Amino acid sequence: FDRAVAFSLVRQLPADPREAHGLDFERLGRTLDLLALERLAIPFDAQTQFYRILTRGPRETRRRFAQLAPRFGFTSPPAEG
Repeated sequence: FDRAVAFSLVRQLPADPREAHGLDFERLGRTLDLLALERLAIPFDAQTQFYRILTRGPRETRRRFAQLAPRFGFTSPPAEG
């Protein structure tokens, strides 16, 4: 179960940050909830993809992603540049 949830989170995040349009933020939130409920760590691959989207993805996606930074293990989002 834990590997399936972790894999699901990784699969929800595109490898190319420019392709991060139309992400299902509700589904991402539910997946993060399951990981937290089971006390599972956020997979490193998901953190890496999250950071790439947060710093290089479409502007609107970056704004929405900034709210999820603590849930992905980041203390604060990077400053807008």
